[in-house]
Amino acid sequence: MRRSLSALSFLALAPAWLSCGATKQLGDLLAPYTPKLRFERLAVDKIDFSSISVDFVFAVQNPNPISVKLDQFGYSLGLEGVEFLKGRNTDGIALKSKGDTELSIPVALAFADIFKLVQNIDGKDDIAFSLAGDFGFNTPVGMATIPFKEEGRFPVVRPPTISLKGAKLGEISVMKGKAVLNVDLGFKNDKGGAPISFKGFDYALKLAGTAVSTGVLENVPDAPAGQEQLVTLPVSLDLLKLGKTMITALQSKKPVDVALDAKVMVGTPFGAIPFDVAQAAAFLLK
Repeated sequence: MRRSLSALSFLALAPAWLSCGATKQLGDLLAPYTPKLRFERLAVDKIDFSSISVDFVFAVQNPNPISVKLDQFGYSLGLEGVEFLKGRNTDGIALKSKGDTELSIPVALAFADIFKLVQNIDGKDDIAFSLAGDFGFNTPVGMATIPFKEEGRFPVVRPPTISLKGAKLGEISVMKGKAVLNVDLGFKNDKGGAPISFKGFDYALKLAGTAVSTGVLENVPDAPAGQEQLVTLPVSLDLLKLGKTMITALQSKKPVDVALDAKVMVGTPFGAIPFDVAQAAAFLLK
């Protein structure tokens, strides 16, 4: 402790006219008392199919028996070799004595921007990142900086394509006033790497603008990368409740408007992500 205090006292008394060589020697002398930096983890705060918010978490070790102030830090983030953003924080942070202080650099990015600027990342669930910059401490002889550079993998997700593929009338029971409409759906994993899953497909269906069914479609198969799973949704129609106009539309030889709204949880390598579906198409139901 006496050595630490002596070194810090010497730094406080160092005159501003020190030469570059003397400053370097001073830096070497103070190296054991200079805060050290290590990268801890990449913490995903929020992720959906439009954007991601992450924290680049560092631990700053202060070996001194007194608190030291980190005055500023700057950073530059690159993804697959393309610089995306850079910044400098001058608010500062107090480092506790004789221990580690956690420091987070929050970053929010839109996936549309990533896909636009970074090429050849189809089929990947994560891409390479580099985070470089420096941490600065004010001293009587100027700003002392600690450079850093970290590399790793950055998560990316892409939304599936869920579409109406067709609709046909199945079994019709005039006596019971019932009919079955088979609606074909496509669940496609367009460009993702790992297979994606679907859970709790909560839907509402309209025919020619009339609400005809709501429910939850279970057991949708996983969609491997680049593949589409076709699933038939059987919808029970109450002909007595549909009314004459709707029945005429079903019996006509003209296409009928089909509208689907749904919510589903999509399983990704980074957890389940909610996804909204709004699809409309016209089909000849015969």
